[in-house]
Formats: sequence, structure tokens, C-alpha cells
Amino acid sequence: MSSGLGVACTQPVIEIRPAGIADMDALVLIGVESFTATYQASTTAADVAAHLDQYFRSGAVRRELQRPECRYLLASVDSQPAGFIKLRDDQHPESIPASAPLEIQLLYIRPAHQRLGLGGRLVAAAMQVARQQAAHGLWLSTWEEADWAIGFYRKAGFYPVGTQEFRVGDTPFTDILMWQSLD
Repeated sequence: MSSGLGVACTQPVIEIRPAGIADMDALVLIGVESFTATYQASTTAADVAAHLDQYFRSGAVRRELQRPECRYLLASVDSQPAGFIKLRDDQHPESIPASAPLEIQLLYIRPAHQRLGLGGRLVAAAMQVARQQAAHGLWLSTWEEADWAIGFYRKAGFYPVGTQEFRVGDTPFTDILMWQSLD
């Protein structure tokens, strides 16, 4: 394919695969970059730092990778870590209309790799995992002010079923609970 300027244009090579302990640094990098970019303007630096310390440092990702109810799928673009989706088969809120759902607990794309279709590919991979586990559907929570995320999930077939509180340090936020049946 040519751009018309004599320069060849190539599509990026995108790969999605299960993540393991060897991918811990990549998962931390993606989580820190993505979370900071999303929340730094909406809360204090201390609250962002406290959240990152709790969920992305001090072995937190290692502990999650070792939990049997958690699974990460890592997306790379041209062999560079670009995003991940974290799935959890655990408790769920009462407003989720199924007895055996799978949670999309996190879906993070590094800012430099957004708009490449990674989110859609990761959700499709999560649906495949859910079907393999005989889950009835997928649920997630997303920040009520993240219109881009809500629109993305709606386009992927999710719909709102409730709300819950989410805290970043001492700052409370409201998340929208969303659901998609696989039945």
C-alpha cells in the first residue's frame, strides 16, 4: 500500500494474548499511564498516587495475576505493550441480571495507542473467554463522566443496569454498571 508520497504505509501488528507474571511490568506501565491520564484532572495528585500505590505497585499486579479468579489479556502493537483487559470471575452486584457473569474489571489502553481498535479487540477476546467459561454475560463499571467509555461500551452491546461508588483515594466517583448477556 502506498500513501501517494512514495512512502510505504504499513498497518501496525496487533497481538492479544494471555498475560502472566513475566508481563507484570507491562501491565503496571499500562495501568499507571492510563489511570493517570483519565483521573489526574478530576482529583488530587495525592489521591491518584494512593490509588496507583494500592492497585499497581507493591506487588499488587503480581498478587492479582496469581489469583485463580483473575485473568489478564495483554494487547501489543508492533511488539510494544499497548493495553490490557482484566477479567474477574468473582462477586457481582445484585443489579447484574445473571447468576454466572464475568466481570471486565479493567480495560486500559495507553494514551499513545488509543484509536487503533484495541478496546474492541480486547472486549471481543473477553467475550470469547466468557463463552469458554460458560458465563452468562459480561459486566463492568465505568465512570459516569467518561462519556467516551460509556459510548464505547454501548456500541459494544452493553447497557446500564445500575450505579455504584468508586473511590480514588479520598475522592468518591459514581460508576455506571453495564451488562451484556451472552445467552
